[in-house]
Amino acid sequence: MLSADEIAAMRATATASLPETIEVQRATRAADGAGGQAVSWSPAGTYPGRLAPAGGEDEREFAGRVAGRSLWRITLPAEADVRLDDRVAVGGRTFEVLGVRARSFEVCRVVLATLLE
Repeated sequence: MLSADEIAAMRATATASLPETIEVQRATRAADGAGGQAVSWSPAGTYPGRLAPAGGEDEREFAGRVAGRSLWRITLPAEADVRLDDRVAVGGRTFEVLGVRARSFEVCRVVLATLLE
């Protein structure tokens, strides 16, 4: 079993290796006056991160949901507040979050997303 200090050291090392700045965006819904809702996206947090094309198991799991779009793997610090249906902005590109990998003894939080075009 890993101690809290060992996990903290692993997290610090992992976070130091995240070169990008990632902005998490969360939807806000408001009545549009026509019986529907208007959606706007607001910043929900900024984290260091890493962006890479996803592959293998991730692609197989999300194949039906990406419909020909590329799947990306976004790595954030452990316990970063990112949720399904959030968006993530990095380097002038915006991604739709499809999955969040949270695990026991989490060293990094891994998000799977598709690029919005």
